[in-house]
Amino acid sequence: MAFYRGAHCPLCRSQLKELDDRIGDFAIRGVRLLALSGDVRERAAQLAEEMQIIRLPIGFGLDLRVARDDWGLFLSTAREGTEEPEIFSEPGLFWVRQDGTVSFSVLHSLPFMRPTADQILKAMDFTLSKGFAPRGSYTGVLP
Repeated sequence: MAFYRGAHCPLCRSQLKELDDRIGDFAIRGVRLLALSGDVRERAAQLAEEMQIIRLPIGFGLDLRVARDDWGLFLSTAREGTEEPEIFSEPGLFWVRQDGTVSFSVLHSLPFMRPTADQILKAMDFTLSKGFAPRGSYTGVLP
């Protein structure tokens, strides 16, 4: 699951196009991709059309409370003089297993330093080949 800032973000546009172009590489590994933002339907459709995104499902209407409280995404406010929505989520990347557990996540407080499709695929191949279980799930008492 790739959360993106919205159609206003050129870095998001590039990342989404790359994921669309490489969707077959994910599919042969049994991975389904979904991109999601708080954009309205029309804005999401315009983004997909302008970037010629034809395979990657582009979701829209992400509730900002869900983005922040359920997914842990950072929220930002529009900068004056930009096309940014009044409030929008920053990017996040999640690997969600079929049973609904999150096995990997990356949260960004800025739109920069995102993993490329190649980096994501290499990490998936490595963790799956080694049988690594998700880490960071300890919820017990701390010393």
